[in-house]
Amino acid sequence: MKGKRKLLLAMLAVAIAACLGIACKGDPVTPPPVTPVDFADATVTASYGDDFSFASMLNVKGSDEETYRATAVVTKTDGTAVSVVDGGFRVNDTAGYKIVFTVDMGQTYTRTLTVNVV
Repeated sequence: MKGKRKLLLAMLAVAIAACLGIACKGDPVTPPPVTPVDFADATVTASYGDDFSFASMLNVKGSDEETYRATAVVTKTDGTAVSVVDGGFRVNDTAGYKIVFTVDMGQTYTRTLTVNVV
């Protein structure tokens, strides 16, 4: 009788432990998505004939405090592609330029920098 009681108590203890393990497990915590910081569309002015550098704008800070590398495509306002060298170009079109930055942080984000020429 004592052996059966011990066996029954042991089985009960195992069952309770299993139930507690399942109940306490819960759902895994999903980290919040990373978003870019200070990555909004903007407009700047450049002088005709100057070299315009945007190389530093390619480093984008994320909400997780990490730095991500963006890519950039530069076009004239008419859509013509602009040749870029070392993160910059010569301002020689009075109509202006559009630079589209794209960064991937698990999700893709874009921003447009409009460059007006004076």
